[in-house]
Amino acid sequence: MIRYVFLHLDGVVLENILAPITLAVAEKLGVSYSAEVEANVFARPQRHAARFLVERYGLAHTEEDIVNLYHQERRAFESSRRIRRNAGLEPMLHLLRGCGYRVVCYGGADRSYFDANTRGLEAYFDGPGYIQTRDIRPGVRQIIYDIFRLDPRETLFMDEEAEIARAARAARAPFIAMNIAHPFSFQRQAMTELGVRYQIDALAEVTLDLLQRIENDADRDRIWE
Repeated sequence: MIRYVFLHLDGVVLENILAPITLAVAEKLGVSYSAEVEANVFARPQRHAARFLVERYGLAHTEEDIVNLYHQERRAFESSRRIRRNAGLEPMLHLLRGCGYRVVCYGGADRSYFDANTRGLEAYFDGPGYIQTRDIRPGVRQIIYDIFRLDPRETLFMDEEAEIARAARAARAPFIAMNIAHPFSFQRQAMTELGVRYQIDALAEVTLDLLQRIENDADRDRIWE
């Protein structure tokens, strides 16, 4: 049933860096980091996230100030450490391709960020390889219907952000949650509250047995029951 597997770049393919960057931005603004902050920042358009912070906390900043602060913190984060691929990435990609799935990445970062951090893995990804969703977040419906023209049950999304899970549930698309390891994050709790059936803590947990169970659920349209 499933034809395409869509992997979030920042969080599934690569280690999640949005959570610590968002935490740093919140601290700079004097904002208490919370589930509400994550819900209005993760997988949201940058202007939405900035507007939320300004209005919710009465900040003396413009939306542009907030967006610029985010990019400043992201550049500082990327320059101060090596961005790591998640453990078990290549074996999982090998398994997905061995099952006959087409594999595509998506995320808010520039295409150059994808290219720089997936060198040597090009053979595992199908055209276009990477979809930038910065301007269409969360982007699930656009990926399914506009870009690939698929039945939702022909797709499988893997993401660590609950907003993507919410969009996948609305579309009845199969979904795997990659739980964020950062102990301060609220995404694991949010995934559970949304009723995400398949949650993993490591890519090694993506096995043939798990994929077969998801296939069966997709075939019966039971992913979100």
